[in-house]
Amino acid sequence: MKMLIEPSIFSGEISAPLSKSSGQRYLLMSLSQERVQIENLGDDADTQAVLAVLKQLPLEIEEKEGKVAISSKWVVNKENIGTWKDEIKIEVGESGFALRSLVFLLPLYSKRVEIRLQKSLKNRDFSELQQLLALLDLQYERKEDIIIISGELSWKKVFEIETIPDVSSSQYVSGLLILIAHLSQWGVIDINNLVLNFNSIPSMPYVMQTMEHLKNIELAFIELRGKTFSFKNGIQKQEKKVKIERDWSGASFLFAAAAKTNSEVVIRNLDLFSKQADKKILEVLQNIGLHLSIELEKITIRKTEKRSAFHVDLTDAPDLFPALAVIASTCEGRSVLEGVHRLKNKESDRAFAIVESFNKLGISVDIQDDLMLIIGGESKGGFVESYGDHRMAMALSILAAHGKKQIELDSSEVIRKSYPDFFIHMQNLGMQYSEVKE
Repeated sequence: MKMLIEPSIFSGEISAPLSKSSGQRYLLMSLSQERVQIENLGDDADTQAVLAVLKQLPLEIEEKEGKVAISSKWVVNKENIGTWKDEIKIEVGESGFALRSLVFLLPLYSKRVEIRLQKSLKNRDFSELQQLLALLDLQYERKEDIIIISGELSWKKVFEIETIPDVSSSQYVSGLLILIAHLSQWGVIDINNLVLNFNSIPSMPYVMQTMEHLKNIELAFIELRGKTFSFKNGIQKQEKKVKIERDWSGASFLFAAAAKTNSEVVIRNLDLFSKQADKKILEVLQNIGLHLSIELEKITIRKTEKRSAFHVDLTDAPDLFPALAVIASTCEGRSVLEGVHRLKNKESDRAFAIVESFNKLGISVDIQDDLMLIIGGESKGGFVESYGDHRMAMALSILAAHGKKQIELDSSEVIRKSYPDFFIHMQNLGMQYSEVKE
């Protein structure tokens, strides 16, 4: 659905959206023999895609009154790993995290796993999986839009791994950590003396989030020193209960909207002690001179006459690029966003998408090596593409609202991937928009 977005003034109160990164992690940690109860699971497309995969596995899943309870109907041991089903065929929507994690977990159930790629996943490179899965005696093959994982998962190989090769995404690391935790919880291996070394770990905060969730659910305890992980077995319990936290990534667009408020915007329920990488946005908001009031239950942004340009390294928080590009457009002078190399293998070539769409709307954006340079200004209106990217669609919508002329956005449906209530929340804060009938 195309959208017409008008110049708007933002004010009011809103709760941040639920975290899809937290929801997906807890779902994948629920393959245990114990019952796991998850409260406040989000209805975004990525989280629901993972839940749909779990419904194909030998699990009991109860959904009631905003809670999801999951328990295993199949006892895994050393002898029956991979024997539940001859073949598993799944789809994961556009969730890169789901794909990069499930390739490690689904071989627990079958010696052949087929993943059909959809939409933007068709354009992504997953060839790193070949060397990573080989560490566990698994084979990776890609046939056009289908990825096939085959072979008998060798749990003993976990103890033979000396160093994990370089990877471009922390999601592979998270998938491997969750696999090891399940092998321990199922009694297949004792991980108390297990140590794993990595050559490099991109986006470390995302890995720290996975480790924290494993600790919260008491599935495994992991310490990280430098690039070395040390493991301890988890704690057996009859039931484990977790609550999904609010999402700093989705909230980054609320902050982008609030940056030009002529009154105040209150954003509620974000965890100030969260391990989420995108909490880094708070540093930027403070550095540009925004009038902020930070409390445990709420963050208030008040009218600020002048916002200063900033320089921030987003190598470990690349999802902040679109929202911070919008915030940079509201600042005086030239802002610098570092870490452009992390934007290639996303839902779009996000660096190209930002440069093309922002410049088309009259905001000067340039790339120099690993830096994105943005000069403050106002949108001049016009037609722009989201490039099938949920974060670009949200960023461009807010950029339009901050401008002086209407813009037409080619698609709003892509936002369901991470923040399905985005336009409702924006409307509650004052955004004026309308749908374009085809």
